[in-house]
Amino acid sequence: MPPLTRILSRRLVAALCLLCLLGAGGIAIAAPYLPRLLLEGYPAAIWPAYGSFAVVPGGTSEALLPPAVSGLQPSPTLKALFEDSNGRALMAVHKGRVVLAHYADGITSETRLNSYSMVKSLIGALTMKAVADGRLRSLDQPLREALPGVGQPSLSEVTIRELLEMRSGIEVEAHGFTAVSGDKDVEATKMNLFGAMARLHTGGVAAIASELKSLPELRRTYSYQNVNTALLGMVLERAYRRPLEQALAAEIWAPAGAAPAMWRRYGEELDVSAYCCLYARPLDWAKVGAYIMHNGTAGKPFLPEALWRELLGLDLADRDVADGRYGLHIRQDLLDRPGETLSGPFSFFMGSRGQITYLLPEQDLVVVRFGDGFQKLHSTLYETWRSIGP
Repeated sequence: MPPLTRILSRRLVAALCLLCLLGAGGIAIAAPYLPRLLLEGYPAAIWPAYGSFAVVPGGTSEALLPPAVSGLQPSPTLKALFEDSNGRALMAVHKGRVVLAHYADGITSETRLNSYSMVKSLIGALTMKAVADGRLRSLDQPLREALPGVGQPSLSEVTIRELLEMRSGIEVEAHGFTAVSGDKDVEATKMNLFGAMARLHTGGVAAIASELKSLPELRRTYSYQNVNTALLGMVLERAYRRPLEQALAAEIWAPAGAAPAMWRRYGEELDVSAYCCLYARPLDWAKVGAYIMHNGTAGKPFLPEALWRELLGLDLADRDVADGRYGLHIRQDLLDRPGETLSGPFSFFMGSRGQITYLLPEQDLVVVRFGDGFQKLHSTLYETWRSIGP
């Protein structure tokens, strides 16, 4: 290579290296959270996972100890639904007994799986418990009372109920969804690495508090935003005067007899992410689902009757849930397929990529499903019912 060409090549390489250093420096200033976010990536589906985690202490309950599995297997149709949607675990608990437990290769009864947004439903239940215990005045209490000084002035008028129903008018990422059965947690799957959601996901509400506001044109209109649950997490920590994982353990997780779980947090010494990523066994979700569905245990109700019925939407007419409904962080839908022996409304927790916990109080049935893709919402219940043959 001629001397002049070598000199120019070296200068070009040096210039590119300098640009890279300047770019890296700029990113470090503008987005110091980015390296950790990139290392963590999309939260792993199976434990162990990369990141920071808090322990949710477990407990024991004689009424909810793991019952013997009957040995029933899913019907061919249910198995096909499970496999076609990349299912990982499927469990049914009927009248206090585990009557069906089916796992994909590599998954066992002790595998901890990521809840993704299913944990939002426990935040909803814990919020109702705080109201029942007088820690919150009511669901219609505004944030100026429950969370004073957070966000812009318009945020102070948002109520607890509006956060629970995703009708607060707060928009962090501009893509809310209205369809329930096909709803995805798009904020977790399509994230602008330099946007507000990325900062929320790594630093919590404190990282974006100054810019939070309620938009009048969105107020009381359904728009699925993780920030609603993140704010509820802050509300609950203040109400219970303890970290969120401890409040959840004391009021729901341990009384249900669930084993210790791991909950993602924003970073070392930071809070847990209230809207995502509780790693627990399918059996633990079945226990917690049954605990909420039965309103606690005999002689010790979780909620007063009226609040429990409101949480699960038990007094809603069929027409109100027929097309799917997002309630108080717990969803409702309707089974009305002609010719089926299973019918009526049901409630469910749902997480990104098809994590589901179904609650059917009338049938005393809890169904838990984990996987890497959405499994047909209603068909799963119909086929489970056929498989267990009650």
